[in-house]
Amino acid sequence: MQEKKIYAHELGIDLSTQQETEYFKWLLACLLFGKPIQQEVAKRAYLEFLSEGLIIDELSSRLQAFKGIGPKTVEIFLRDITPIFVRLHT
Repeated sequence: MQEKKIYAHELGIDLSTQQETEYFKWLLACLLFGKPIQQEVAKRAYLEFLSEGLIIDELSSRLQAFKGIGPKTVEIFLRDITPIFVRLHT
C-alpha cells in the first residue's frame, strides 16, 4: 500500500515567504515524516510541536545539531524547498 505524499502547504507551512522559520518548520516536519511511523502520527507530532510554541526564530544554528537526518528526510525536505531556491538563484 502506497502512502500519500505530504507537502509543506498541507501543514500550513508557507515556504514561499522565504523565511528561515518556515524552512525550519518544514525540516522539522521532514524529520518526523522521514521516520518509520505512520504519517498521521508524524502529522500530529508536528502539530503538537507547533501548538506548544516549540518552533521559534533564530534556528539556523540549531539545524546543525540534528543527528539522524537520512536520505528519506532529505528527499522529503528538498521536494518542496528546491523550487524556491531555484527561483531565488536564477
